[in-house]
Amino acid sequence: MAGGALDLFRLDGKVALVTGGAGLLGRRYCEALIEAGAHVAIGDIAAQPASAVARELDPDRAIGVGLDVADEGSVQRGVDAIVARFGRLDILVNNAALTVRGGSETLSPSDYFAPFESYKRSVWERAVAVNLTGMLLCAQAAGRQMIEQTPSGGVMVNISSTYGVVAPDQRLYAGVKSPYADASFNTPVSYAVTKTAVLGLTRYLAT
Repeated sequence: MAGGALDLFRLDGKVALVTGGAGLLGRRYCEALIEAGAHVAIGDIAAQPASAVARELDPDRAIGVGLDVADEGSVQRGVDAIVARFGRLDILVNNAALTVRGGSETLSPSDYFAPFESYKRSVWERAVAVNLTGMLLCAQAAGRQMIEQTPSGGVMVNISSTYGVVAPDQRLYAGVKSPYADASFNTPVSYAVTKTAVLGLTRYLAT
């Protein structure tokens, strides 16, 4: 092959949405998609950072989209904006997840990393809303667009975790210095459980 094996993975002419695209992993996914030739919508609850990342990566082929995955109306408006700009949507990378460094201004490290027996219901419910319901809403909105467009079709990638497959061993964190001030450092119950549920949603969508 003249162009090499990577040519098999070219995405020229495709349009992708990456939720949580301004975050640590999301940005890397966006970079890879742009490198492969796709146009990329960087969806993030924080619109300004998303637009800044788009300008840094490729202002001609990337846009920032303010998008709260837990808000059905916000998700639909985001998809509509992508289609208005690029004409279609071929790829959804369902990446957004609740983290201490995410868009929440009220989530403290001590609440997010709290022990199971004292874990706040409000943090649990917000994690379910973002990590699981958010994936559902994005898959629905993207799926409708993928069905309606010509040619129809598309691909969805749901980001889970090692801890969606195996239980976290909290002993691994013993003696590890937390990067979050006085908070403990662990894999919280909200993360482990929602990432497990993501696998169930993905299996359902694949049938």
